[in-house]
Amino acid sequence: MFGKGNSTAKILALVDIASADAAVGITAVGQSMKLLVSERASLSLEERSKDALLSGVLQKLSEAGEKATAAFQKTTFGGRSVDIVYIIAGAPWSHSVSARAKSIFDEETVVTGKMIGALAQKMLSEQQEMDRAELLEATVVRVYLNGYPTANPEGKRARFVEVVGLLSECDTEMRKGAQEQVHRIFPGAAIHWRSSARAATHVAESYADHSGYVIANVSNETTDLIVVRKGVLSEREVVDTGVRSIAQQFAPGTPPEEVLSLMELLESDQCESDACEKLKQAIAKAEPDLARHFGEAMGKLAASRRLPHTLLLSAPPHLAPWLSSFFARIDFTQFTATALPFTVERLDSPLPIEDEGLSLGFALVNRELQEK
Repeated sequence: MFGKGNSTAKILALVDIASADAAVGITAVGQSMKLLVSERASLSLEERSKDALLSGVLQKLSEAGEKATAAFQKTTFGGRSVDIVYIIAGAPWSHSVSARAKSIFDEETVVTGKMIGALAQKMLSEQQEMDRAELLEATVVRVYLNGYPTANPEGKRARFVEVVGLLSECDTEMRKGAQEQVHRIFPGAAIHWRSSARAATHVAESYADHSGYVIANVSNETTDLIVVRKGVLSEREVVDTGVRSIAQQFAPGTPPEEVLSLMELLESDQCESDACEKLKQAIAKAEPDLARHFGEAMGKLAASRRLPHTLLLSAPPHLAPWLSSFFARIDFTQFTATALPFTVERLDSPLPIEDEGLSLGFALVNRELQEK
């Protein structure tokens, strides 16, 4: 759990790297959930080349880290150093896929930890999509005995054992640059890498009544679409449409920040000016093209199997209400298994942390600490 704990509590930092911004949160491992400090720094909403975007995000990581460490020194833990850092890499910097490996026995056999470990190694060695040298993480997310998911498989008997894992890699330059920045900001800390896909799918596990769902994680530059079936990532597409491009499409030539402010007023029914009426018309005009763009990605995701009709949305607060309505209203029924529109729900972390990216990341880290 996270909290102030005592003077011997380990100090833990989480770094969230998104498409055009970065955040740093610092906590102490103790008895109650409490984030001591957090800072997020974002690039202005303008078009950039990949190289400029990468260097800009690393600069914002440095900025957020320095502000967070300065604020941390003013807490009751001031003077302490950070012991552990978890870095969560999001799209487009990270890429995740699922992998499987199985064993079939002639007769029922007692399942052991060594057996599961061997299957995990087999899963890793047989995967073809990623260079093992570039792996960010490789973890077993499900174990099936005789075709059924089993939470505690060791000691049980089965003729058929299968492990399903999540494999992730990170852009080489981003990983190198972020590692250097984190070593500078938190010298001596142990660093652990995780993907945003792993964090999002972990939080989504609490939606236990869904046998499958689509996660739409919308950031400044991209939308990360992840399909989860029976708790396992099955397909993923990163769409080069995010907060910036949506705002620019609604009002070309107008600063995106101004467009987003007007949208907040529209959603709260507090905007009756000519500018708001003009924006309403522009949104209605732009929606078909946005629907086509997202529809192309949905088509790829549904190429082999139709999509679950539940969509879990993670998006910045100023755009989330419109996006919720957009994904629920637009006719994506040709891609859903039920031939019905998406039922849209917010992907909410159980932790009381306002920053959405940090909240999802800390939820994953919190579980990992509890399992140790």
